[in-house]
Amino acid sequence: FSVSLGDEQTISKLTDSKLLSGLESGDRLLQLSERVKNLNSLEEFRQEVLTSLRNNANPRRQLFRNVDLNGVTYSTWIPADTQVITNSYKEILEETLASLPDSATFLRQELERLIGIADSGNLTSLNSELTNLLQKTDLPSKVDTQAIAELAYQRADLHARWETLYKVPGNEFGQESGLIVLRKTGETTGEQFQEVARRIALQEEGAEMLRAAGVTPNDTTPLFSVDRLTFSPDSSAISMAELYETYGKRVVLFDATPSTAQAQLGILSTDISESAIRPRSLFVDNNLDNLAINGVSQVPEGKALSLVISDDSIDFATQTNAFLRERIGPNGQGYVARTRYRQLTNGDALPEYFVERVTVNSDGVIDEVVSLGKIENMAQWNDEIQRLLDTPDGLTIVFEGRNRAVDLTVTAKNQNIHWQQLLGEGNNGEHLTQGWKRNRIPARGG
Repeated sequence: FSVSLGDEQTISKLTDSKLLSGLESGDRLLQLSERVKNLNSLEEFRQEVLTSLRNNANPRRQLFRNVDLNGVTYSTWIPADTQVITNSYKEILEETLASLPDSATFLRQELERLIGIADSGNLTSLNSELTNLLQKTDLPSKVDTQAIAELAYQRADLHARWETLYKVPGNEFGQESGLIVLRKTGETTGEQFQEVARRIALQEEGAEMLRAAGVTPNDTTPLFSVDRLTFSPDSSAISMAELYETYGKRVVLFDATPSTAQAQLGILSTDISESAIRPRSLFVDNNLDNLAINGVSQVPEGKALSLVISDDSIDFATQTNAFLRERIGPNGQGYVARTRYRQLTNGDALPEYFVERVTVNSDGVIDEVVSLGKIENMAQWNDEIQRLLDTPDGLTIVFEGRNRAVDLTVTAKNQNIHWQQLLGEGNNGEHLTQGWKRNRIPARGG
């Protein structure tokens, strides 16, 4: 939870030393952020991530890790290739060294020493020595103090960009009203990063990632430049994890699959999670289109396909469209009934329901999606599904996320539904169980 205080201000007008990370001005912060954005090593890594997104692939496993060479777990994800990290740090050190006046003798010697460590390729030593330098308080001059603050900000800006490049476009962030906004399972949460570096990184890196992943903005408002981002001068924040850490021993968890939450939050649970179900058939592939081809081929004639998307490492719309293109086929037309939750700013989740007619052109591309009318509630959504189940071959039902409770109306027509679940590398047995159990096993006879 976060409570912001005071009027919003653009970065150039900020005076809060904490928000500015000890820098002299917001304008200087923007200059340093631009410098980090243009690092050669970061640009090469950025292009690897964007290429992966353009190919509908998940870059997380190959390009990122959150454990260092000594087995220490980081709070955020970093490039898996240690040379990317070393080269990025070295570029920042060289840029800082080049901007130092001749009078900064102490810091010039320290930076030259760190650059030598970077050249040796010893990332563990470089990390340790750089951290020690940034924590020094007994610096000989104001020039040294300010240069250290600038060096610290650049490292924070770099890590913020790596953190953003790890996120899933569409599912974890999107573009609305000129801003890149945080999302949870595809829906805007209303939350904002309070750290300036993270807001800048999300706005700049996120925009490119959305384009690469083919995720369209919610409106046509041009994207704001980072100098138009605004911040409140003060805020207080606490996370749910911090609440559980403080009060967890007084909390008992009631959940369908409590083992994961119990392990992560250190609280009591009523029981261990149920064992994962054994699927009737399993197909594994690292290509989304191949998964769609195989999944659709398994649907018996005369059945609707109901797809539960448990994998949130790729934009839900991208996964849905892959299956719709394959199921409908070139020059075809079909129907999709889908549901999702919209995250409200007060933390609540509002279920939303859609029934749409989808047209695929001769090139196998979805070129028209027409709503069949506003669906006000779950009962109306169920009525539409039951009507479309009269001709089940043309219907696909999609649940975007394993935490979507289905609650389908149970009738004899449910026998005309074939159920599948789409999981990714980040899913586990509990996710499989959740995706199945929430389907009411599933929909009592589908």
